[in-house]
Amino acid sequence: MQPIRSILIKQLLTGFPPLLFLLLSALMLYFPSLLQAQQGSFTIEGTVTDAGTGTTLPAANIVIEGSYSGTITNPDGYYELTLADLPTTITVRYIGYHSESRVITEESDRKQNFSLEPATVEMDEIVVTDRDPALSIMERVIERKKIWRADLKNYRVEAYSRQVMENDTAIVSITESISEAFWDKDHGHREVIKSQDQTANLESSVNFTGVRYMPNFYDDDIEISGFEMVGPTHPDALDYYYFRLADRLQIDDQLVYKIEMEPKRKRQPTFHGTLYVLDREYALLEVQLTPNRVVRFPPPVRDFDLRYEQQFSNYGGDFWLPVDMRINGLIRIEMIGLRFPPIKFTQLSRLSDYQVNTELPDTLFEDRQILRRDTTTIADHSLLEQSPNRVPLTLEEQVAYDTIDSTATLEKAFQPSGFIARRLIDDDENSGRSGNRLEAISGIIPDGLGVGARFNRMDGYHLGLRYSKNIGRLSGRIESGYSTHSEKWDAGGRLELQWLNRTRLRSAVHARYQLKTDNRFDSRYSIGMNSISTLSGAEDYFDYFRNETIHTGLQFTQPNYSLRGGVQYRLEEHSNFRIEPYQYSLFGWHKERRLNPDIEEGKLRSLAFHLGWNEQSDDFGITGHRSVRLDLEASRPGLGSDFDFTRARIQAHWNKETFYQRRLFPNTLDLFLSAGYSSGVLPIQRRFAVDGSIAGFTPFGVLKTRRNLPYEGDRYWLIYAEHNFRTIPFEALGLESLADRGWSLILFGGAARSRFVTADAGQVAGAPDHLDGVPGRNGLDLLPMTTGGIHTEAGASLNSIFGILRLDAALRLDTSGFYIGFSVPRYF
Repeated sequence: MQPIRSILIKQLLTGFPPLLFLLLSALMLYFPSLLQAQQGSFTIEGTVTDAGTGTTLPAANIVIEGSYSGTITNPDGYYELTLADLPTTITVRYIGYHSESRVITEESDRKQNFSLEPATVEMDEIVVTDRDPALSIMERVIERKKIWRADLKNYRVEAYSRQVMENDTAIVSITESISEAFWDKDHGHREVIKSQDQTANLESSVNFTGVRYMPNFYDDDIEISGFEMVGPTHPDALDYYYFRLADRLQIDDQLVYKIEMEPKRKRQPTFHGTLYVLDREYALLEVQLTPNRVVRFPPPVRDFDLRYEQQFSNYGGDFWLPVDMRINGLIRIEMIGLRFPPIKFTQLSRLSDYQVNTELPDTLFEDRQILRRDTTTIADHSLLEQSPNRVPLTLEEQVAYDTIDSTATLEKAFQPSGFIARRLIDDDENSGRSGNRLEAISGIIPDGLGVGARFNRMDGYHLGLRYSKNIGRLSGRIESGYSTHSEKWDAGGRLELQWLNRTRLRSAVHARYQLKTDNRFDSRYSIGMNSISTLSGAEDYFDYFRNETIHTGLQFTQPNYSLRGGVQYRLEEHSNFRIEPYQYSLFGWHKERRLNPDIEEGKLRSLAFHLGWNEQSDDFGITGHRSVRLDLEASRPGLGSDFDFTRARIQAHWNKETFYQRRLFPNTLDLFLSAGYSSGVLPIQRRFAVDGSIAGFTPFGVLKTRRNLPYEGDRYWLIYAEHNFRTIPFEALGLESLADRGWSLILFGGAARSRFVTADAGQVAGAPDHLDGVPGRNGLDLLPMTTGGIHTEAGASLNSIFGILRLDAALRLDTSGFYIGFSVPRYF
């Protein structure tokens, strides 16, 4: 059944005269009990005001004496409180005012307004000293907290939360929930949502309202949007903050100190604002705090403003616990050509009915799941509407609840402006008009069909098709393509069977056939990346040969330890290209294409093994991570191979937070190590490669001053490091505009060595970095591409320019050389 208040509002908005609307609005604001049915329990309601001015007092604390229960007034100073037992004494408190207590009986009026008298304090003469009295006060607050916090083991509490989102004109959504929250000293927070509701333009699945991430400003460390903030009662708070006694107030007959708090460390995530401390108890009564400028986000977030207000009470006991949480926020998202309306949001949470140091359900902490929903009650909105902990809606919020319908989407409420926004809207309209045609085409093209393309100096343009199909645990793929310059066809197929799929171990067997153009460098650069740079006129980075392969093997994954590995038997037939390079680029900007060196033709039969820990796809340094991979390959005449060698390579990524670890994005040190070793005689097509830059592109872990071609050898090592100082240098220099744009400074350096140690090492064409080779086995007089010693370099980067670019400048240290290029930015 709809509440009477909701029905009245709908009637008013659809036809009642404006005068009657104003009259009934006043009734709902000041006499809501006339419009809301009361069922069973004794509920009182009213407003809390200043006795002198009549001003309403928002967030006034109403406590049921002798219990951990109560409520707070809403922003209009209005409250509702359900009393389970009578008679009951309730007390209304507000800092700077005398508290007022009343005994509520069955004969009491349900309307209970409170007018609180301001409390005046006779100030003693202030003695000026070098040490502000607030320092001694806060030292006592911190020491008292250590005592009672040591005895606080856990609690459970009933919670009510409401989040309101607005644009620059009106409320656009409201979400509410009632829940039971749990805290354990060793296991942290858990929350069970009992009931929830939201405006009609939201699905329940996007209602995330709750208190599981609500900060407790009595904690040492307080997480705000990923930043680890130093709390005002942290044991080292006096090292992080300036405290200044601003005023003395009174509540009842007790003195309350008003203390202003400002950060000492400007580049650490801290707060500034006001604390209210109760004398003699030396406990926080209330905080009003705002994060400092360190709490910011890179573009396109332009503003991220938050304000927190929280009250505490000991409810007559030993422990000072959160009473509420009030958050006001504003986010502005803006970039060139795209601007969103300001996103305003508020959260009001009320905590009541604490049970302290009690037995908590063991099932809550069996896993790391913080949030649970009680499926037996979650859809029952009446639980929320009748909850004694619910803080009344304001009139504006009630109107929004009853007038926002499903068509008032958040997309409409926050529709962006600017030329990019207009283009996106036009594209959506065009895609809508062409949607039927696309659906018709997609109905013709089979699922699993894909297209592939590449370009290089030996194949020219290559276009291919592939088709993939999964049937149960069996997956397969076939592919074929044609190259215009070499006039060669590629063809292939793959079958894979998932024969083991368990929680602790997954495994599959596979078989693959391919006839293809292969490249002889085991590089971090992809074929697609090289195709784009070569087609645009840059040097073709790779060398090529034809390869007909049959690979069979087994691969496994161990999720618990992030392990992935496999074994493989390889049968390959290698052959040379017999054509000249294709002298072509899209705009004709290329220099004469270099010759493609001959490989050592023959049959290669080998066994290969790889094992990796925490392997991740190569994102060229966008994110830091820790991983290790080992690759082994052995080829022997006893396997029917024309080659005799053993080859091993190891690669490792390592990432560590260094300075300013309390920030969302701390300073980080990233390392990349790679090394290869071989015995026997490596054929030219199995040599190791040490990557250099490709067309001015230099991702993390490549030698930036080595241009356009890799080094190679039958043994090598590489170490590369970079330290991301984030925005700290610009903040230290006072260049806040660059810091606000997310620009950061990176220092980097690397060293590598590649060489040939086998007497039969062939030579390949390239830049003459080291001229100690012998004629190649293919009869051509070619030069090696080794480092000729240890290649060393160092440099600096401007990172995250416009949020999408990184500019690198590197100086070669072992010989002359300089490089300026670009790469993808490092975000994490």
